[in-house]
Amino acid sequence: MKILFAESHNLDRPDPLGSHHYIRLFQQDGHECCWLGPAISPLHIFKPDNLNRHRFKVWKEGGREFQGVKWKVPFTLAFYYNLPLMRALTVGRNQYRFCLPPLKKSLRHIGFDQVDLLWCAGPVAYSLLDLIPHRISCYRVADRLDQFKNIPPSVVALQKDLIRRVDFVVATSQSLFDWVCQVRRHDVYYLPNGVGDIFFQPKLSRPVDFPDTGLPVAIYLGTIDTRFDLGVIEQAVKRSGSFHFLLVGPITEETLLFKVKRLQQEYNFSWLGPKKQSEAISYLQHSEIGIIPFYLNDLTEAVNPIKYYEYLACGLPVVAPPLRELSYMKGPIHFYHDHDSFLDILEQAKRERTENQEQYTRFADENSWHRRYEKVKGIAKKIAATKELPDLENSEIWLSVVVIGRNEAKNLPQLFDSLPAGSDLEWLYIDSGSTDGSPETALKRGARVIVLNEQSVYAPATGRFVGTLEAKGRWVLYLDGDMLLSMQFKAFLKKIRQRESAIPAATAGFVGYTTNCYLDEGGNAVGRREHVVFGQKEAGSADIWGKPVGYHGGAVLYLRKAVLEAGNWNPALSQLEEIELLSRIKAKGKEVRAVDLPMVEHHTPYLSLRQKLLLNFLPTWRGKNLCGAGQVVAARLREGNLFGFIRIYPYPFLIFFGLATAPALYFLWPPLPLLVNLLIALWIAFHKRWYFYLVYLGNIIQICYGLTRYRPFKPGYRECQTDSRNL
Repeated sequence: MKILFAESHNLDRPDPLGSHHYIRLFQQDGHECCWLGPAISPLHIFKPDNLNRHRFKVWKEGGREFQGVKWKVPFTLAFYYNLPLMRALTVGRNQYRFCLPPLKKSLRHIGFDQVDLLWCAGPVAYSLLDLIPHRISCYRVADRLDQFKNIPPSVVALQKDLIRRVDFVVATSQSLFDWVCQVRRHDVYYLPNGVGDIFFQPKLSRPVDFPDTGLPVAIYLGTIDTRFDLGVIEQAVKRSGSFHFLLVGPITEETLLFKVKRLQQEYNFSWLGPKKQSEAISYLQHSEIGIIPFYLNDLTEAVNPIKYYEYLACGLPVVAPPLRELSYMKGPIHFYHDHDSFLDILEQAKRERTENQEQYTRFADENSWHRRYEKVKGIAKKIAATKELPDLENSEIWLSVVVIGRNEAKNLPQLFDSLPAGSDLEWLYIDSGSTDGSPETALKRGARVIVLNEQSVYAPATGRFVGTLEAKGRWVLYLDGDMLLSMQFKAFLKKIRQRESAIPAATAGFVGYTTNCYLDEGGNAVGRREHVVFGQKEAGSADIWGKPVGYHGGAVLYLRKAVLEAGNWNPALSQLEEIELLSRIKAKGKEVRAVDLPMVEHHTPYLSLRQKLLLNFLPTWRGKNLCGAGQVVAARLREGNLFGFIRIYPYPFLIFFGLATAPALYFLWPPLPLLVNLLIALWIAFHKRWYFYLVYLGNIIQICYGLTRYRPFKPGYRECQTDSRNL
């Protein structure tokens, strides 16, 4: 298995954190691992500290290998940081899209442009979900990032986006777990930090710079930052000569550096700076008490301190304030509640140390990184199993016909009469809250009936999404309840069944002509219109399997595997779901082919020109919610591949470009705006029809209206066995 860790720390950090332990255990288990370290940018050129110089060196080398793990440092032109412009949410969502060299190309050189597990340890990994093909993805949430001063406030929205999109989330504290569960309810796991085997080794020799005052040592091992309450240490140092206070670790908060250096003048205080983990263990083994002097605030409420387990593994009692996470774990610990009680609790911990050492090490062993790894591995295996595509090659069902509808009882009998039947076919009817007995009608005709939950009745794409999940066939024919399948396309299905091996390899589906049969308010036919989905010149002969097409309507035949590999229909789109899915199908290197055959007859209400214009330019007319174009743009901005959508549906964007650039073009040459917009209108008329300019002009309004109306959701549904009223 190939695993890519998208991280915010260097791989060779001397004091390893959670992901460092996980990647080592994955590697030891025989998996190929790559560590994508924190990005550097032009901003870091003006901050040439040792850390950034080190990262620049790794980038210039094109990456390196460290203890058997491949390590890459990307260089990006769009760095997410708490400065004007750089703090924008768009920058955070796209940080890895602007790398030099391109990140995917860089990872391809080392064989990690496609991975089995994408491990996200920070929200800027969001764009990797689209850049790097992967089987499963996870987000390990370890901190309240919005509490750090150098991180933009928009990080909360970015974290929520990532939480919604990954396959599972691991939270290291109960506070973080509760927060994640407000964003998503499924596949969220509480998995605290742990301790490495190295901390359980026999006692090492005393370090040469270990304090030699004869006093019992209370040690703090870790980073000294904004969480660290130096005040409690200062007061204890000055009030008591009973303990020596030892700090081991880097100081990242400049205001603390001066105070710590001043404290070093006291005989019972020492700061030794950062140490490698292998060296730091001996300092713990020769100390008497481990301390975690943190403030109590929103940041530390979400902290599950690794040092807590490391202290216990070395047989040290732990003294800390009543952090929520440490209280929740109910492990061996001594809490102090204010500065005045700190020394008293230290004395109590010192007295109880010897008799409780076995309890300390046993609790640490129960919370080792090995145990955490086994749980993560089990979770990943379970999630991967749910993502496995069904064995459609050997399925007994060749074709699933998925029909969506609402109150279609009068149309369903004719529809089912037009469908192919056989032992290797199945019919599914996906109902969206009918009140006319449509589910019962479908059941009587031999269809499996799926009824959407009331809160999941949204749009046609919702039913198609559910139908795809429930279908068992290799191929899926998607139809609306008010359609009839043509005899010609029915015969074409038979041809596909007999000669499937001759179909071009990149084919994901087929589509034929749709004939609209317009009905008045009384249900009487008042007109017909042929070829409403695409032009005749876009179709090819059925004998040569048609021609690739750039658009299709709601009636379409798809390979189910192709739909699932592209991510299925988007259930949260009210319109243009066909084009949106096709853009993702094409991004996978597949195509839909149009055949020169009638496919379906679609019975639809007749609308006058005035009504069509009102619907086009007033998205909420008559209670409608015509914001699909904006929802698609919002979805593609959030999930990537917007340009893939624009490539197959460029028309409204071209019109917008022509109108938006008109003022600038006017200053270049007054007739130029008119000329540019006229050329755009003529281009659309050549490829479609002249009045489509008005259609796409309305799309611009719909995009503006729908950009903020995209709400991803997972539909709920039940299968109707006998009577939908019993659901």
